[in-house]
Amino acid sequence: MPNNSENEIKKLGKVYTPPYIIARILDDSGYKGNNVLQKHVVDNSAGDGEFLLEFIRRYKKAFFKGKDKNNIQIQKEFALEIETYVHGIEINPDSIVIIKDRIKKMFINEFYFEIVPEIDIKQNDTLFEKSLDEKMDYVFGNPPYVRRKNLSDDDAYIAKENNMSGMVDLYLLFFIKGKKMLKPNGVLGYITPNSYFYTQSGERLRQIILTETTLLEIIDMGHNNPFKNADTYTAITIFKNTPMGKKIKLKYSDDFDKKSEKISISQEDIEKLTKYFYFSNDNNDNFLDIVTYENEDNSEEIKVKNGAASNADWFFYFDDAKGVYTQRAYKASTAKFTRAYFPYDDNGDVVKLNDIKEYNHDFFEKLKIDRPNLENRSLQKRNWYEFARSQGIKDFVDTKVFTLAINNLIKDKNDLKMKILPKKTVVYSGFYIQNKSKTFLNNIMKLLQTDDFSEYVKKLGKHKSGGYYTYSSVDVARFINYKLREGKNE
Repeated sequence: MPNNSENEIKKLGKVYTPPYIIARILDDSGYKGNNVLQKHVVDNSAGDGEFLLEFIRRYKKAFFKGKDKNNIQIQKEFALEIETYVHGIEINPDSIVIIKDRIKKMFINEFYFEIVPEIDIKQNDTLFEKSLDEKMDYVFGNPPYVRRKNLSDDDAYIAKENNMSGMVDLYLLFFIKGKKMLKPNGVLGYITPNSYFYTQSGERLRQIILTETTLLEIIDMGHNNPFKNADTYTAITIFKNTPMGKKIKLKYSDDFDKKSEKISISQEDIEKLTKYFYFSNDNNDNFLDIVTYENEDNSEEIKVKNGAASNADWFFYFDDAKGVYTQRAYKASTAKFTRAYFPYDDNGDVVKLNDIKEYNHDFFEKLKIDRPNLENRSLQKRNWYEFARSQGIKDFVDTKVFTLAINNLIKDKNDLKMKILPKKTVVYSGFYIQNKSKTFLNNIMKLLQTDDFSEYVKKLGKHKSGGYYTYSSVDVARFINYKLREGKNE
């Protein structure tokens, strides 16, 4: 089987699927037994052909039940049905050669058949292949995972046409295309990144799944990533191409090795699910209320902000940074103090390069040496010698407020790193909250240092390696403001 090279993963989104994953998808989608006979099935991102091989094996098992496998005429009939009902699409012509060779070897060396079918594999970009639209009983696959910055202009256009916003990944477009390929009541089963559960770019897909299909099963793989060389976390999604009824009834599991449990979701929760895919039978579970919380009366609320963004931490943060235009700094992810080169005045406005030259010779000389690397950063209309983004700059010169720093990666509440900092401290690699009252910030710390918050983070499902979970400043703000509002209403 071909290996997943870094180049293939990055540019083409190729990650080949382990056989046990394929078996689970096909079983749970109903592609088994006599259900496979004379049913059109396609892998629309064929890759190494592993899905196609399993289609054929299952078709053979059902087709030859009670028949003579050695009969040449029956073998011809079988080959004809494979040519008619089993389909593939693959953009890479080299992969198609490999797939056809694997199928030939399977028929000769595994089946001991004399007749080898000419498998229907179309060499094309799946998103532009129309010949199979509305003709498939089953659509399966492991769509390519390519981030928006690597999408072609054509793919970006398709995303726009489907009202997808944000950082659209290619696999999202494969969901749309896969649904288009299905007959009414046809079934789609994919393994993809689980990021569509919660991202802005996935919102349109969530709406389509909830309103235009019947969601049959979700298996969130969580930290159990079956793809060794891919830095992503996955889920199996299975749906039928028919609108669901008044109530969502599906099977759900947050662990591949656990049996899926039956979940019922009321109509009133569908709108919340378009904002965030989360499934539970616990009537006391208020996760969806928190994650979809909005400040409807425009009252003043706590703001959780992202730390300073230099895009060159290796340069700006330096324990021995001294003199004018330096400042105390705190790395929230490690809970450690350091110093920062900070080319801003007491109002948070950037100073002139000549001022740095005049008042801090060491800082200026370091800038001269590293100028090429600093100029090569992503900068938002900023001078080459300052931070890459404006976020937080004016906050970190404010002498009237205290700052609570928060890290953004935990396993449980014991991993939460929070500290109320001295005034005029630059926070980076994490989040911060500012307030004039230390007592208030201490109360926020108590609110976050709870099982409630750590369980909320786990339910967000933003997995990281080593069993960790990450979360955004918006996630933290929603939790805090929901809990504060809840406390007021009690």
